[in-house]
Amino acid sequence: MSTILYAGIDAGTTGTRTMIFDEVFRIISSSYVKNSFIFPREGWVEQDPYELIENLRITFKNALEKTNLGKESISSIGIANQRETIIGWNKITGVPYGNAIVWQDTRAQPYTESLKGQGFRALIRERTGLELSPYFSAGKIKWILEHILKDKKKANEALFGTVDSWIVWNLTNGRFVTDFSNASRTMLMNLKKLEWDEELLEIFGIQHDSLPEIVPSYGNEIKLENSLSPKGNINSIMGDQHSSLFGQFCFKRGSTKATIGTGTFVLQNVERNPGMREKGLLTTVAFGKSKNSCSYALEGSVPVSGSIIDWLIRGNFIKDKERAFSILKERSGKGRDEDLYFVPSFNGIYSPYWDGSSRGLIIGITARTTVESIVMSSYEAIVFQLMDVIRTLKYSPHSMKLDGGPASNQYLMQLIADYTQTEVVVPEINETTAFGAAMTSSIGIDGIEGNPDPKMFDLRFKVYEPSSRNPNSTQRYERWRKAVSKSRGWAGTTERL
Repeated sequence: MSTILYAGIDAGTTGTRTMIFDEVFRIISSSYVKNSFIFPREGWVEQDPYELIENLRITFKNALEKTNLGKESISSIGIANQRETIIGWNKITGVPYGNAIVWQDTRAQPYTESLKGQGFRALIRERTGLELSPYFSAGKIKWILEHILKDKKKANEALFGTVDSWIVWNLTNGRFVTDFSNASRTMLMNLKKLEWDEELLEIFGIQHDSLPEIVPSYGNEIKLENSLSPKGNINSIMGDQHSSLFGQFCFKRGSTKATIGTGTFVLQNVERNPGMREKGLLTTVAFGKSKNSCSYALEGSVPVSGSIIDWLIRGNFIKDKERAFSILKERSGKGRDEDLYFVPSFNGIYSPYWDGSSRGLIIGITARTTVESIVMSSYEAIVFQLMDVIRTLKYSPHSMKLDGGPASNQYLMQLIADYTQTEVVVPEINETTAFGAAMTSSIGIDGIEGNPDPKMFDLRFKVYEPSSRNPNSTQRYERWRKAVSKSRGWAGTTERL
């Protein structure tokens, strides 16, 4: 077995995974644990920051033990993390100010709505490439400042960071950094300058010193001081969706990938043009080794996709995911003769609508409606939300890379190909986030430089070609959009695009 190993850590929302690869990036071992969620009240989503660190340690230890080699075999470590989730902690004691506020959390919506009323929406779009939304980190930081810290003295001792910053702080005895990609999701970084924007900091009332240093996504050598590996430094940090974009080899303009997990996230590489912005989409940093070499991406974000099936299980519609899969398998290719639609906007709807007042609905229920019908409408909702984003992209993709847990569901992949009339390419290594993290960590190590060529790797793909098995897909998509329109404005009024 090779003694040159690269570790990719995916510190995601639903769970934490560590994968270890050899020098040609074949999987040597893998370990995964689920992360817990805390729901204090409606619209609030939290996680225990200590558990996030512990789960990383557990998976790293377990994956390393499976290799039968020691820590010194790890040449480099790459970390990819859930984005927008924010943690505040005391810079002296290192103790967090409560739980992590997860990206799905909407408690900051009243504040972000008030900023819209003050006319800041256009400024934030122009500076950050993002929508003025509680989805991003800035509103969450403001909430901590106003509801937990409250006074200036406590605020002077506070640090705020996304999950990557919290992880690095704990593994290095206090190194406080974030990378271009994660910083671009805070709603506080100037997208063109790749620096914290002083005017935005003033608007949100956030001190510059309470935010981490912004460093490149890869090519770093962040020395570990507190376990994991004595040889392998943290060489890359990246948001999970950006790491997946890299792991899918989307380096050229127009190359597109979609990750379906808790939500769906579509990223399209637009290379070095951060000025482009399509209606309803976000402009974000893709990744970069320096300020002068950053690639940018257009992104469509959908908060609820794969988690629709979890919702059906919690609601006792079905027993488990195997039952959902069997229903899809049984009905696959048979078309739909029911005018039934499920809009899963549980806490608002994101791309391309950006309406925090939208709430979930199932519409078209009749006396003939069954649980199986609702399950099929749930799978269609995953596809329709993806179509909403694809139809808004700058470059219309003829082929789309797709990964995430549900990508192993061949019937769902074929449904996506048929409805979108786009070739769907699924890699054999489905965990492309960890794969991308490991690859980026290797850049500059052991002679590896630049964007890797897919031909360097023994990779296999499953390709799903679109067929005409769903002749009524266009009509159903238009009916879906009508259902979305009925879901909007339910939880109060909000400005719409």
